[in-house]
Amino acid sequence: MNDQVDAKIKLTGLWKKTASNGNVYLSGPLSGSSVLMVFPNTRKNGERDPDYLCYMYPRVKKDTEDKSFTQQPQEQAAPVPHKQNIDDIPF
Repeated sequence: MNDQVDAKIKLTGLWKKTASNGNVYLSGPLSGSSVLMVFPNTRKNGERDPDYLCYMYPRVKKDTEDKSFTQQPQEQAAPVPHKQNIDDIPF
């Protein structure tokens, strides 16, 4: 049994959080692009059903860029000169 304990691999740390509906769950990063979440099994009907359910979600990065800035006006291109036809010359 000691060999099994020594061979364990830490996946992540989990933090206890409370959802807006009051349910408590555990959450932590699994990699740079995913999050592991553990929820109590609210549909447990018997001893054969698990106590907790574990899900992996893609990590959603918070947008830290301030988009409230005003956009700078773009430079206007110089007008293209009108090519004159030889018949347009008055002399």
